[in-house]
Amino acid sequence: MNIENKLDKLKKIRQVEAPPFLYNRILHKMEQGTEMVAPIKWRLTFALLSVLIILLNITILIRSKGQNNRSSMEQVASSMKLSTTNEFYDE
Repeated sequence: MNIENKLDKLKKIRQVEAPPFLYNRILHKMEQGTEMVAPIKWRLTFALLSVLIILLNITILIRSKGQNNRSSMEQVASSMKLSTTNEFYDE
């Protein structure tokens, strides 16, 4: 009964009349808006941090290239009792 009352209230909803030229006024205000430009400090900080992150990634890639991670992967596989070979069947 309570739910039916609430649903009946939804049936009474009518469409509201919009003021004339509302859409045109909204478009005009959007076109009039000026572009916001970030302050020079923010732009320089962003550029510096981007360069630092790229350099950090490059150094990590160069250092990890020489290391052999196969032994650590085999240790993880053996501790989880997984097969360390590519064979599907024990033949």
